[in-house]
Amino acid sequence: MEEAKTKLEEKQELKREIFMDDVFKSNKSVHFYTRLPSHACLMMLFSFLKPLAHAMKYWDNKKKGQRETY
Repeated sequence: MEEAKTKLEEKQELKREIFMDDVFKSNKSVHFYTRLPSHACLMMLFSFLKPLAHAMKYWDNKKKGQRETY
């Protein structure tokens, strides 16, 4: 069972890598997938959002029914 789980996780990672390679192939492909004009703009957006992403809070199924106050 553990071996099947590992293979599935590796398959998902491989699919993600192939997709990202396709997106980053050229400015034209970046524009197709994101509507941003270039690879440089996409990377600038990533660098802007990266520090904010570390502070994101995700929904936790274990805390069902509890609400976060902001």
